[in-house]
Amino acid sequence: ATHTMPLCPCEWLLPGGFLGSCRTSHNTPGRYQLIEDMTTASNLDKANACRALCSEDITCVAYEFSADGIRGRCEIHVQAITSVQRSPFHQCYLKSQNGLTAATGLRASPPPALPPPPSPPFDWWRVTRSCPCRWIRPGGRVGACKRQHADPRASVVKVGSNQATVLEGCREFCSVDQSCVAFEFVSINRRWGVFSRCELHRGLPIEST
Repeated sequence: ATHTMPLCPCEWLLPGGFLGSCRTSHNTPGRYQLIEDMTTASNLDKANACRALCSEDITCVAYEFSADGIRGRCEIHVQAITSVQRSPFHQCYLKSQNGLTAATGLRASPPPALPPPPSPPFDWWRVTRSCPCRWIRPGGRVGACKRQHADPRASVVKVGSNQATVLEGCREFCSVDQSCVAFEFVSINRRWGVFSRCELHRGLPIEST
């Protein structure tokens, strides 16, 4: 499991007092984030930077640092570490406070609950609804759907479905879509066949055609 740790200042403990690679109770590395540093900084500076990253991350329970030439390898561990696989080339340090680590019961207090967000203003067209519905034409006229403030993101054209090529199918798409406030259907005979378009409108209400 991923643990949430108290904020530092922390103490840093070698598991069992030995150098080596971090290991969980299942003798695996567990989950960690890998950061590699190829800069010309000294290995000591890279190791200190790795410790600083763990200090600032409340999900970090331990870190491991190793170096191969100029390549510094920093592992930020988020699973409880209980031991090491001994190696003089790896440093595994447990984050600790008052001698306790993630493996021995150190946990952060849960953050206080956030107050609920304010209720949004009531807009009838945003209320989740389901059909059967009545279908009316704005102003009783035939035409394209129009809003006072155009927003191309508020409509979607249905493609790739035979259902969208007929009026009843387009209406059914809007019926089962609880965010749909209106639909627009076009069917035009062309020399090469019938052109059909089914457009579903969401969000702001349709005011005219």
